[in-house]
Amino acid sequence: MTKIEMTVQNIVASVDLHCKIPLERVAAGLDNAEFNPESFPGLVLRLIKPKSVNLLFGTGKMVCTGGNSIDVVEASVKKVKETLADFGVEFQGEPDVKVVNLVTSVKTDLELNLDRLAYRLEGMEYEPEQFPGMVYRTVRPKAAVLIFSTGNFVVAGVRALEEAREVFGQVLEKLKEVGEI
Repeated sequence: MTKIEMTVQNIVASVDLHCKIPLERVAAGLDNAEFNPESFPGLVLRLIKPKSVNLLFGTGKMVCTGGNSIDVVEASVKKVKETLADFGVEFQGEPDVKVVNLVTSVKTDLELNLDRLAYRLEGMEYEPEQFPGMVYRTVRPKAAVLIFSTGNFVVAGVRALEEAREVFGQVLEKLKEVGEI
């Protein structure tokens, strides 16, 4: 039986805070904020606890990244709301939070020969001179899987941990079909 350990590394969430954000005023009042509208239209707000990087836009939209659980994302949104409230921002409802990308790492006890695997599996992208891993893309759910000879994998592009598990299961089935495991 193959040993499998899956860990969420990063969650990217799209958030609607239902407000207008005075970016220049917020940036001027915070040490952990960066705002340079000539190069990027959003304010970058880095939180230490909970650890996340948040991109805020004047429309009240936000992208939260860096959390490794939904709890961290929700805590980040709450902290951003509290911070904005200190600047007099008024909210027209509760935030809408939508996970748009979940990245997991998967450790296994497999040892894979990527050169051989590249010939046996269709649809693989493998250029060892450029990148030490192989890229495999699934259709349903749509995801990208990085496969390394060490037996480590990265699953990206899914929106929930259940989808990551499903995608990884598909990869294991493909590896079994071609006799790699």
